[in-house]
Amino acid sequence: MKKNDIIKKQVFLLVCLLCLVPFVSLANAGISGPQVSIKADKTCVMPSNPVAITVSTAYAIRLTINGVIKSPSSGGTFIYTPTTTTTYTAVATDAQFQTASKSVTVYMYPTVSLSISSPTITSGSSAIISWSTSDATIATLSDGTTTLSTALKGSKTITPTTKTTYTLTASNPAGGTGKLTAVINVNPSSGGGGGGGSTPKPSITFTSSNSIINRGGSSTLSWNVKDATSVSINNGVSTGNALIGNYPVSPTETTTYILTATGPGGTNFAPLTIQVNEPVIALSLALELGKSTIDPGETTYIKWSSTGYSSVIINGINTDGRPSGQVDISPNSTTTYIAYATGGSGGATDSKEVTLTVTSTPAPEQQATIRLSLSKSSISTPTSITVSWVATNANTIEIDNGIYSGSNLTGSKSIDVSKTTTFTALAFGSHNTETTSATVTFTGIGGQDFFSTYMLPILLILTIIIICFVLYYYYRKKKGTPITFSTISYRVSTTFSKLKLKLKKKPNGGTSTMFSKLKYRLRNKPDIPPYVPPPPYDYRVPYYRRTTRKKVLRKKAHGRRGS
Repeated sequence: MKKNDIIKKQVFLLVCLLCLVPFVSLANAGISGPQVSIKADKTCVMPSNPVAITVSTAYAIRLTINGVIKSPSSGGTFIYTPTTTTTYTAVATDAQFQTASKSVTVYMYPTVSLSISSPTITSGSSAIISWSTSDATIATLSDGTTTLSTALKGSKTITPTTKTTYTLTASNPAGGTGKLTAVINVNPSSGGGGGGGSTPKPSITFTSSNSIINRGGSSTLSWNVKDATSVSINNGVSTGNALIGNYPVSPTETTTYILTATGPGGTNFAPLTIQVNEPVIALSLALELGKSTIDPGETTYIKWSSTGYSSVIINGINTDGRPSGQVDISPNSTTTYIAYATGGSGGATDSKEVTLTVTSTPAPEQQATIRLSLSKSSISTPTSITVSWVATNANTIEIDNGIYSGSNLTGSKSIDVSKTTTFTALAFGSHNTETTSATVTFTGIGGQDFFSTYMLPILLILTIIIICFVLYYYYRKKKGTPITFSTISYRVSTTFSKLKLKLKKKPNGGTSTMFSKLKYRLRNKPDIPPYVPPPPYDYRVPYYRRTTRKKVLRKKAHGRRGS
């Protein structure tokens, strides 16, 4: 392969590599914020069986699972023993307070319950079938040919004409299933003649004072039965066989009470359901000190308690994420402790702060502070980002680029960004003015950072490539001479030597002016012959003959130039 072909291939590969640089930079710019993944070795287990939860993170300095801080922050395998269906949520937080979360749910195998009020009835009579499920998302009650219900829990009046088997099947998303059957026998009715007429079935009136209660509340069952000789109610309700009565109940979960009345005309049933709701938990957070002022070296305690929150963290104190607790403290200077509670219903949060004063140091002035954060620190395409701010001890907040101007110490706002933008926030307090800023960098093609970073190297490389191709075309195509360093250096040195002689020569025999020199040079252009490598010296010729030959050639060359 010829040397110039090798040079062309090397130049082509260099250009290709330079073209890949911007795309690699854009690919790297898309990675921002923490990353987290979570998985369970088993997604369906029996109650109290252990399950291994494996979590891995990237770019995170803090890891929590269901509000409890875990170590190390890079993740690991954690063993849990759930007793009910549980969702485990892993949250990773980076140094810029950005978060990422992933969840996995571990289901219990479904449990089912199925019962019939009377396992044997007379043809034409009815019975109550009741069922319930737990840890299931789908349930089906069937009599073998027809689906009677798909509710997870309930009761239903049935009137079969023949012996029937009822089947309850429950399942959950993890593939766990539960199944239970119940059989009811039907006896034929006895034919009774006589003209006295038939005896009616018992009639029942069954009510409650409250059909919906909160957990811990109560309701009163009332009944009035006619044409019956016995009355009973399930779930531990005592009737005393009275046809008319009432009874207070306090169920802990939604419960169906079935009143059964038996008389000469047969048996009759009446169901009544009491719905139990979970009480609304009032969210609260409390933070207190044993003493508000201490001497240097003295110890006191800080105590926190919360209701309805899963985790509480306090600056400067290791709380382990506990929602309640107490820790001894002994600071060297006046310190403000801020408790931050998370994991409330609907993602609610709260914060409280207390200040412990150390008498040996004067109380510091309340300086205004402000912190500015962006949802993204770099973007590769025009997009919308969220600007958030948190300030303390400030009277007025001002953020440029039209973000905010007012007195709210915390807030956020979305804004469209198509180039590198710096947001500056000012917090004006009673004693000082605090300034902070945050920058989102636009790294996409067309952005100012792309041009400032890559345009100068690309222009330099393109210039070198163009010069190389021009030299190649001129010397290879026009002169027919191979391109080598010695060729270029020889031609350049020869050209400058001849120009130097031209400049030294005085035209017209007098003092040459700049204009006459220029005219002379234009009129007498140096004739540069094609480069021919000199023949090797014949070292057999004596030295004096070689030097004499050089002098003769040099004189002839000067003579030609002067003519």
